[in-house]
Amino acid sequence: MPVSLPTVVTASSSQPSPSKPVASSTVPTSAFTSQSTPVSTLPKSQSPSLGQSRTNCVQENFDTLNFQYFDAVACPGGMSILNGGYLNLHVTKSCPTSRIDSKVFYQNAYVETRFKIGGQGPDFSGLVYAFYTDGIVKPNNNHADEIDVEIVGYGNPGRGWKDKTVQLGFWEPGYELYQHLTNYGPLKLEEFNTYAIQWNYDTVDFFINGVKAFSSSQFDTSIGYVQPQKVIYSLWDGTPYPDFSAPMNWNSPRAGDFNMVVDYVKICT
Repeated sequence: MPVSLPTVVTASSSQPSPSKPVASSTVPTSAFTSQSTPVSTLPKSQSPSLGQSRTNCVQENFDTLNFQYFDAVACPGGMSILNGGYLNLHVTKSCPTSRIDSKVFYQNAYVETRFKIGGQGPDFSGLVYAFYTDGIVKPNNNHADEIDVEIVGYGNPGRGWKDKTVQLGFWEPGYELYQHLTNYGPLKLEEFNTYAIQWNYDTVDFFINGVKAFSSSQFDTSIGYVQPQKVIYSLWDGTPYPDFSAPMNWNSPRAGDFNMVVDYVKICT
């Protein structure tokens, strides 16, 4: 949950192609080196340098529910493959969370995806659309590193689909709230947008439609550095968190649109 109302960053005016594209073959020119050693073992002087492409990549195109790099971990019955090869995550009252996790953890990685949300308006006010990463819980802490790209409902004003913004944040273990948070928009959220996260040692960068939207490098090194992360997609009911979302209307005539459509995910290390 955010500490205070975040800053809204203005989006680029360019829009993605409406047709299903092939994922970019290279990562942004500011991407980090493909350093594979766990960051916790690296002294700060060996922090990998900027400006080098990552070449060891895998890609999930979601042509089938037999995922190659992901597992369905919550309500697999709420998932389907749409024509053209798109993963559809759908939630209902009896299945309020639909989620997939990567099979393995990735270190010092660049992760790129393209998705859209099913709808907007008061009936959707409880939904949280999330593309994020989650690490391993560190000793003496009850939370792991977490890097979030989220679209939230009718929570605090100034963020979420009500304002056509995407919330970008990093949750550092040992704290109860986000230490680094901003919003980015406006975006046409019901159309496909491309989102990317790259993390390395002590820096996290966020890209939206090829533009660096946010960067954070202020981490508490007494707690530790950015850990190996699982890549996660989750559509979930945020009703229990009134400062983050709002109650769901499961009886809505638009309940069939309580979904998140994912085109692909590309992971490079």
